[in-house]
Amino acid sequence: MLTFKAFRLAATASTVGLVPLLPAPMAALAAPPPANSVGVDRSGWVDAEGAVTLSGSYRCSAPAKPGSVFVGSNIRQGLQSSGVGGSTAVCDGKAHRWRNTGHANQAPRGPGGVQADASLLWLERNRQGIPVPHVLATTERDITLVARP
Repeated sequence: MLTFKAFRLAATASTVGLVPLLPAPMAALAAPPPANSVGVDRSGWVDAEGAVTLSGSYRCSAPAKPGSVFVGSNIRQGLQSSGVGGSTAVCDGKAHRWRNTGHANQAPRGPGGVQADASLLWLERNRQGIPVPHVLATTERDITLVARP
């Protein structure tokens, strides 16, 4: 438990640059990992026909209401962007791997650098039964597409 005296010491130490000298219990105040997160691997693959494969990892907790959760991914170079498919997510609070493959119809069709993004999307059905998307987590990074033989 953090006492007022320890809090005052931490506040004072941080303002004068003494943070490394704080007692070990202060480390226990670190935030827990997010319940929903998604990542993209540093490289993906592209084949001769333009099919791109991206992969990464995700973690999600079960939504409070029924619905499906998907991992969607895209690649982009300049103003050109292409979807690279989607896959179903398992939301049990554990880390999982994802892999999506799709044809790049506008973005680069060969090896090289691109921006990639991935999103965890929860589709909740409204009262009329229409799926409404909710973004649970998203990420973006520069990656390298490697030629797949």
